[in-house]
Amino acid sequence: MGPGGYFTQFTLERAIGDFGQAIRQPATPFANLCQIALRQSQVNALKTIYPFLDKDATAHLPKFSHDLGRGFVLLRPRERYVKKLEVEAHAAVHAALGKSSLRKWGRLRLPNGQVARSLFSEIRRKATNKRNSRNIKVFYYKTSYVNINTELLQFNRDNKMEFGEVLFYFMVENPQGDLEAHALVSVYGPPDPDMLEMSYHTLYACEYLGTDDLQVIPVISIVSVVSMQPLPQKPGDPENLWFVVEKSGLDDIELTGYVDPM
Repeated sequence: MGPGGYFTQFTLERAIGDFGQAIRQPATPFANLCQIALRQSQVNALKTIYPFLDKDATAHLPKFSHDLGRGFVLLRPRERYVKKLEVEAHAAVHAALGKSSLRKWGRLRLPNGQVARSLFSEIRRKATNKRNSRNIKVFYYKTSYVNINTELLQFNRDNKMEFGEVLFYFMVENPQGDLEAHALVSVYGPPDPDMLEMSYHTLYACEYLGTDDLQVIPVISIVSVVSMQPLPQKPGDPENLWFVVEKSGLDDIELTGYVDPM
């Protein structure tokens, strides 16, 4: 994973600063510090188990957003009307769900606080130096919720991690009449095995396949937002490789709270 400072230093230094400012017993500073840290840990645990105790948390969602439950929220932009899909998207969506027309959504709020965007939302921006946050990390569980609150579904890629570029999000109605959220994703190819082995499973260098491998996935299989950067090519290396960069310390930040601007 690299030097510890890359993924724990920020969280550690911030905690030291916060706890240090709270010391009120100069005669026994370390005993006082231990009690402060213990009390804060207990409060954090209670707020995690019972979110309604956190009075500082804002439950307000943007206008026209759709709360999917379990921390997933669909966000605008969205199409006003249901429209027919393009050729490549139509083939993938129709094969998976039997749909030819639907309404596209542009962004998805994840339980970890990140906002995963899509090609549908980012292509609308005309700025030269625009942000790219439409690449995601996906984990297919052998059995998992698709209707996020009640139903179970067997995924076709059991217990496998992949990376992909989101084209757009959408909702469809299941036979029970409930709305289920999905994403159309251009899945990157498998990591180069030689580079993966030589880097001790640190360098995931994947081929960008574009529309050659479009998959419809439930949004709850999305773990986090990642960055895909072009891999500098050396003599003998395969072409069109992109390597994965994940947000440092995201697992630690989940304990203290992290929110991407919606």
